[in-house]
Amino acid sequence: GTAVGLARAAGLSEWAIGVTVVAAGTSVPELATSVVAARRGEVAIAAGNVVGSNVFNLPGVLGVAAAIHPLSVAADLRPGLAALVVLTAVATALLATGRRLTRPEGGALVLVAVAYWLFDALYG
Repeated sequence: GTAVGLARAAGLSEWAIGVTVVAAGTSVPELATSVVAARRGEVAIAAGNVVGSNVFNLPGVLGVAAAIHPLSVAADLRPGLAALVVLTAVATALLATGRRLTRPEGGALVLVAVAYWLFDALYG
């Protein structure tokens, strides 16, 4: 596929392309929906869209892919992935309490995601 060819041409792992290019490309609809909802003040829709997408993607999409062809998970956890998952869980837990996620906190989450992508692309 195109993503695999891109990874090989750039000297990156398929994992790095998967968590950057492919993930970003498939997340554009969720991003658009959440931005429109947030601008309209429909905060629950904006947050629920993101959480719901991930709740479906992790067990649903991963499960279907594994049912079609067994997947293996590397014994060595990708560098930084655990920290990214924990930070995301904390942000989700804060939203569940009714607390507002501020603009600086939102910006910080974006920076953390970009930092993870760069770190994984360079060292993963």
